[in-house]
Amino acid sequence: MQIGIIGTGRIASGVGQRLIKAGHAVFFGSRDASKAQTAAQAIGAQGGTQAEAVSFGEVIILAIPFGSVAEVVSELPGLKGKIVIETANDFQGTDPLSTTERVQALLPDSKVVKAFNHIFSQVIANPAAQGLTAFIAGNDSAAKAVVKTLLEDIGFEVVDVGGAKEAMHLDHLVRFIVFLGYDHGMGTDLAFKLVKV
Repeated sequence: MQIGIIGTGRIASGVGQRLIKAGHAVFFGSRDASKAQTAAQAIGAQGGTQAEAVSFGEVIILAIPFGSVAEVVSELPGLKGKIVIETANDFQGTDPLSTTERVQALLPDSKVVKAFNHIFSQVIANPAAQGLTAFIAGNDSAAKAVVKTLLEDIGFEVVDVGGAKEAMHLDHLVRFIVFLGYDHGMGTDLAFKLVKV
């Protein structure tokens, strides 16, 4: 599958590297095309502008801070009709809506699915991290099925928690793992594993 990734940070590069190893094609997009090309060359992907990444991708991953999402997506009309994975966290916000509900409102003609927000970038970038739980949420069942397959391709076990409203649980979950990792001193080589007993 062809995946367009908006962003060049640690989550973008970690996800991109694992997708490539799983046989998918990846295109990094940035406002600074040269920055995207440099990040892409490091892992054997392609790179260019954000619009080029959107045009390339059957699925688009928004690997950018939540505060940048509204401005970025407003400049990318090509997202219409596409599956969009949002990875953002709003640590400062007090909005009663989940980040997924807010991104879906910005992209009413796209199929928004939340993923990766609760997984430390160090874990995402570690190919040895296999069989960990990746939670997803979103309103479109078909889109979530595609995202589930992609996540399974790169070694995660996927749990669908429900619609965009239920993504609020993932907004809270990331606060917990950040607390454990940083405030509680457990470090960032830490992830969730859901076990049924």
